[in-house]
Amino acid sequence: MARRERGTGFERLLPIVGLTVIGYVVVALNVGVPFAVPGFFFLLAGGVGFLFSPMGRALTRRFEADAGHLAPEIPGELLTEVDELRGRVAELEERLDFAERMLAHHGDRPELPAPGRN
Repeated sequence: MARRERGTGFERLLPIVGLTVIGYVVVALNVGVPFAVPGFFFLLAGGVGFLFSPMGRALTRRFEADAGHLAPEIPGELLTEVDELRGRVAELEERLDFAERMLAHHGDRPELPAPGRN
């Protein structure tokens, strides 16, 4: 089962960039441009710093890997084993249901007299 190829890393980040610009415009209109401009540069510097951090590099590598490669195929042996396990789980569910029914009906029956008391 191969996954459909997604867009490149830039195409996947484009909505985030768009939302950031919209957020900046909203902040600039609400608090004023004198506060929004330094805030924008602070966030820009933080974002660039994040991209060069180990976590940022790992995130960009993941975007690049997702963009250019397809998921590996699942081996047939694994699918067969999963089907077998599903069957076993279904059988266990049936046994559990039976045991629960037996325990639920146990209180409805009269008890047998003890041996030797007639």
